[in-house]
Amino acid sequence: MRKGQISLFLLIGFIILIIGGLTVYLFTSGDDDVLQGVDEPVTTELGEFLLSCLEPIFLEGMEIMRLQGGHIEIPDEARSFSYRDPEGLSVQLIDGRLRVVRDGSLLRMPYWLDDQGIYIPSIEYMEESLEEYVVSGVEECVQDFDVFTEQGFEVTIEDDMDVNVTLFERSLVTVNWPVVLRRAGVEVREPSVSKQFDVNMVLPQEFMESFAAGEAVNGFLEDRLLNLITYHSGTSTNALPPKIATRTGLSCDAVSWNVDDVKVMLQQIVAANTFALKVKGTTFEP
Repeated sequence: MRKGQISLFLLIGFIILIIGGLTVYLFTSGDDDVLQGVDEPVTTELGEFLLSCLEPIFLEGMEIMRLQGGHIEIPDEARSFSYRDPEGLSVQLIDGRLRVVRDGSLLRMPYWLDDQGIYIPSIEYMEESLEEYVVSGVEECVQDFDVFTEQGFEVTIEDDMDVNVTLFERSLVTVNWPVVLRRAGVEVREPSVSKQFDVNMVLPQEFMESFAAGEAVNGFLEDRLLNLITYHSGTSTNALPPKIATRTGLSCDAVSWNVDDVKVMLQQIVAANTFALKVKGTTFEP
């Protein structure tokens, strides 16, 4: 078995382990659990209204990336596996937009490392994905600014919305949208609103790049898997086929294994042992 192919198999469990140990749970139905950001000052009801749309949409986009390994829209060509979130969360297309729901459905997780190479989403890629998600989400959320037209305001949108996301030691999202409200000679503008969150996306992303590079070069997981195969192998159908083994005697008996049975047995062995591994520096408990 090629080194990269072993990575493809064993990283299924280890990727989920790392996600559980390193990322922050952002999506929640309770206000107390939402990460608190630092508001840029707004001076109008229009600004408050835009912020009320921006915050939950940005957090939901972050949560989708957490659940899908750094992707909001998973590329069709990406090699992936399916898993179930422990909290029952999944990502579903609802009314033309991806949303996080709690329905227990399977999720799709692209591999970060396989026999073809390393495919960890870059910070720039995640920023662009979030920007596109916020644009579509805010446009839907404002509902043509009906809340203001019902109060007698005339709403003018002078240009397209522009969203800028910066993921660094903190996450910052800014919406630039020249929307003007007019009523009885009064003009209201709030061309830019921003929200800052205490979420460090750079730290786990840099860790994963370092981890994947080290795994590709040193084969830590492959070595552990080969050790497991050696430990659980033998000249019996109740054991994995040995890499190298001989047994002599006067009998002409032979031992053979069914490929599908061996695959199931190996999967069970990996499932039972992978979560004993722990990412150094985390508080994750298997």
